Order: sequence, then C-alpha cells, then structure tokens
Amino acid sequence: MYKEGVPYQSKMKSYPIRTYLTFRLGEKIEELTRECLDGYKPKPLVIKIKDIYLIGSPDIIVEHKGKRYIIECKSIKKEYYDALEQPLDDHVLQINFYLWLAERYRQFGYETKGYIVYVPKQESEPLIKIFPVRLSSHHKERFERILKDIKEFFRSGKLPKRVCVNEYSKFANECPVMRKCFHLSEEGK
Repeated sequence: MYKEGVPYQSKMKSYPIRTYLTFRLGEKIEELTRECLDGYKPKPLVIKIKDIYLIGSPDIIVEHKGKRYIIECKSIKKEYYDALEQPLDDHVLQINFYLWLAERYRQFGYETKGYIVYVPKQESEPLIKIFPVRLSSHHKERFERILKDIKEFFRSGKLPKRVCVNEYSKFANECPVMRKCFHLSEEGK
C-alpha cells in the first residue's frame, strides 16, 4: 500500500508505519555518520569454507591514518539509552564477530578494535554514546571453535554439538547447518 511521503517498496516486509520510520531513521543516521566520518559503504567481510560463507556486514568502516576501524550504529529507546553505561551484550557479540572476521584482513589495515555508537530514538542528552570495543579472547575462541566445528562437519559429515533448544532460537537461525541439525527440508519441516 502506498502512503504519501513514504517510498513504496514492493519487496519490503509489511511493517507498521512507526517501525518502518524507525528503520528509515536508522538508515539516515548510518548514512549521515558515514558521510560525517568520511566513511564509505563497506564491503562485507567474508570467510568461505566449501559452499558456506561466513559474512559480516558492519554498518561503517572508517579509515584513519592507514588503519580501518569497524563502527556499529544502534538506535535504542530513550529510557534504555539514558541508563546505558556500557554496550549491550548482543551488540558486543555482533561487533566481536566483525572484528574476528576483520582480523583475517589485517594485511589490509583492519584493526581488532571497533566502536559501538548508540543514538536515542527520542531526543536525549548526550546526542550519541560511543563505546570502544576490542576483540575479546573469549569471543575469538568461541568463533574459532564454531569455525572448527563447521570445517569438521564438511570433512566428516558429523554435526557440531547442538547448543540451540530449537530451530527458532536466534543462534539456530544464524547457524549454517541448522536445517540439517533439526532435520528440516528446504521448505520447512
């Protein structure tokens, strides 16, 4: 359905207008941040294993003095923003995945330090909160173990140890062997 002032996108999921506008606002913040920081739309960071690709798509990659830094932009509700004293765990996990991928691109100047930038969805002070994040050894070991399990699966056909309760868990959705692990066909169950 077309609404005046809102671009029609036939392939877009049907979201309530408020949610749609929040997404558009987030895209604009990302675009403006990239423009202000002289960044660019980053190419995804990719690791290929057989027919599986591990892909990370950071919001922004900024080059400064020959080094590249990953920046993730997050918009959150004012009440959470006002109470925010450190980055949220899910966001730290996400940027650590990108930093882990970037570590493999170190020869291209990628650093294992990035930033999470928070912007409130409603007006608040300060206008943004920035948290530096370094690739943690805990996350690095976790991702290395997952990579090892995926390689073992392709070598032997043995599935990695299942850590998900069911196929609807967040981690199952992101797992490259989820369909096989839960005995799902391509169409579903």
